[in-house]
Amino acid sequence: AIAESISRDKDLTKSLLQSCGVPVPEGRMVDSAEDAWEAAEDIGVPVVVKPYDGNHGRGLFTNLMTREEVETAYAVDMEEGHGVIVGRFVTGNEHRLLVVGGRLAAAAMGETASVVGDGTSTIEELIESQINSDPRRGSTEEHPLNFVRLDSAARLELKRQGYA
Repeated sequence: AIAESISRDKDLTKSLLQSCGVPVPEGRMVDSAEDAWEAAEDIGVPVVVKPYDGNHGRGLFTNLMTREEVETAYAVDMEEGHGVIVGRFVTGNEHRLLVVGGRLAAAAMGETASVVGDGTSTIEELIESQINSDPRRGSTEEHPLNFVRLDSAARLELKRQGYA
């Protein structure tokens, strides 16, 4: 319970990891859309924008390159959380590790969700038929994978790729 509480506080998590010698990406809390863009300029694009108290990738915007993208992500995250962090985007695979009592208890590698168009279905229909139909997906503890939903971050990414 303590670890989960700490993990919801991105600044505290970052400082604890850093104090243990774990490299962490540069970033900071921001207090306005303009400040978010200033942070992105200071850090250098591409950047990540995420809610201060988010989890499970909700409200996570990655690989943002423009002022419009950063400010849009900031606005969405302010509605979803209690603050926003802008950080350096690091290319690579996402891994989540659970350490209990100094020992690795679980590890998971994130996968990027993707669908293949068929010329007629909407993106939401493709998500349902190609991703959410997987019996491992669900909203209960018995399901190891969550349903994929078109949240604000996914919609921004679709827009960036030229899809409506």
